[in-house]
Formats: sequence, structure tokens, C-alpha cells
Amino acid sequence: MRFPGGCVAHGDGIANIYRWKTTIGPLEARKPMRNLWNYHQTTGLGYYEYFQFCEDMGAEPLPVLAAGVPCQNSSDGGAGQQCGIPMTDMDEYVQDILDLIEWANGDAKTTHWGRLRAASGHPKPFNLKYIGIGNEDLITDIFEERFTMIFNAIKKKYPEIKVIGTSGPFYEGTDYVEGWGIARKLGVDLIDEHYYVSPGWFIHNQDYYDKYDRNGSKVYLGEYASHLPGRPNNLETALSEALHLNNLERNGDVVAMSSYAPLFAKEGFTQWNPDLIYFTNTEVKLTPGYYVQHLYGNTPGDEYIPADLQYSSNDPGVIKRVSTSIVKIRKPTS
Repeated sequence: MRFPGGCVAHGDGIANIYRWKTTIGPLEARKPMRNLWNYHQTTGLGYYEYFQFCEDMGAEPLPVLAAGVPCQNSSDGGAGQQCGIPMTDMDEYVQDILDLIEWANGDAKTTHWGRLRAASGHPKPFNLKYIGIGNEDLITDIFEERFTMIFNAIKKKYPEIKVIGTSGPFYEGTDYVEGWGIARKLGVDLIDEHYYVSPGWFIHNQDYYDKYDRNGSKVYLGEYASHLPGRPNNLETALSEALHLNNLERNGDVVAMSSYAPLFAKEGFTQWNPDLIYFTNTEVKLTPGYYVQHLYGNTPGDEYIPADLQYSSNDPGVIKRVSTSIVKIRKPTS
């Protein structure tokens, strides 16, 4: 479960970068703020509540923090620009990230941030395993210098934590190439890929991950969805996403995790469509895409079983719309 999201994490300019320390502790002491999507956050749902929610849901927490740079679409400078936290302030920023790991995992008696977590009512560590650094960033020298500093600091103090980098907002292009280049150079554990594409892209790219390096950084497909004109979440988009999830399962040695985005929105009050789940003041509305995610999320296999298909038609348009994923679920051992 990613939090606080994508563009919310790195913010509308340096002063708007999401700071986890302002979202814990007494509600009245927390710092509210507007965000890049132009709505107000009370931070009543902060990092403490987020970790509790993950615990209740049985989901792994995956906090996403800025890589020392704000969103390239920040208002202070215009779209396509990138500034960064001054290097003179980066030591303090890096320490904030290390403090988050200690707050999540530190001993309740022997660590400062572990004691603060315990004082909030959760003495048991949250067992954080993953941390995301960056979101759809321009992969510039400014980004690379700060990301490298953060990555090295985390790996030095907490080598067991899996760091997730970023390859920009698309499945191709300069940021994608440069982001993967940094991952290979540093040995980043996983790379967060994002793409919102048409059903046709999913139909014609079922071999997309077949060509990936089997020995390099793993993929976390952190944001994806099938988009049609008008942005519906319907049977066509859901089935094309299912085709892609078959692709991901077949390449489970490369694609370690995936998550549809966005997840949850109030009907009629969204900055982005489609979402997976909509709600009103009185009801929850599940979409066709939700049922696809539910199917795959609740039947994960331990072993992929290859299969050959025989078709009654030789029409490529038919063949590309048929896909299977056969997995074996091992019985748990006592």
C-alpha cells in the first residue's frame, strides 16, 4: 500500500514536499497543507494511521518519499523544470528518512523514534520492508545526486530495507532510460514504473516484460490503468488490464509487485479518473477493474506453469485478445 501517493509525496515545490514528521503525534499538533492536486490535507490520516491501516488490512506498507526534488510540474518554475533541496540541507533531509525507518521498526525501549511510536500506542514495530524514493521525476543530475545520497545512506544503516527507485512517468523515453541506468549503476532493489495507456497497448504488448534483464533490478509497477476516451472503468478496460496481469504473472521473476492507480475516490469529487473504487456518503461502488484486481490479488501462485494455446482462428486480432495464466498454489506447511 503506497502512501501518501505519487505527486503528493514530492509536492508543489520544495516547501510543499510531504514531511512525515508533521503527520504523527497529537492531531492538533499536525501540520495541514494543500497539495499538488489542489485539495486540502488535514493530515488527520497521517503516517501513524497509515501504518495501522496496513496492519489491519494485512498489506505491506510502502511509504514513498521525495528524492530531494519536488514534482517537475511544480508551480514555482513551471512545468518541465526541476529544482532540488539545497545540498547544504540534504543531510537533515536524509536523516528524516532514516528516522522514519527507526520510527517504523525501532525497538520501543532502546531507540528514540521507537519510543515515540510506542508512546502513541504501538510498542510493537511495524516491520517496514520497503521504502520508495522519488515519483515520476525528471531524471536529471539534480535528481541523481540527491537520490544517490539517500540510497547510500539507507543501505549503509538499514541494508535489509528494499529501496524502490523511479524511472519517470512513462514506459519509454529519456527519464525511463536514465532511471534504469541509475538503478543498474547503484544496484537499486526495485524500480517503480508508471504508465496509463489504452487497451490496445495492453493487447499488443503482452510480451513487454519478456525482454527484461532477469538479473537486474526488479520492477514494481506502481501505477497503471487502461484508459479510454472519457476515462470509464468498464469491461473493456478491465479485460485489457487482466491481459496485462497475465503478462506480469508470467514474468514474476522480474515484476515483483504491481498496484492499480488511483485506488479510492469520492464520486463526483475527483481530480483523476478512472479510479478503482468510488464511494458516496452512503455507499461504496466497485468497478469492473476492482473485480480483476480482486481475482488476481486473492489467487496468487507460487509457481507459474507454462502452456501452449491452440486457436480455431489465425486472426492476430483474435489471438492477441486471448491469454491464460496458470499458477500453482502450494498448500501451506504446518
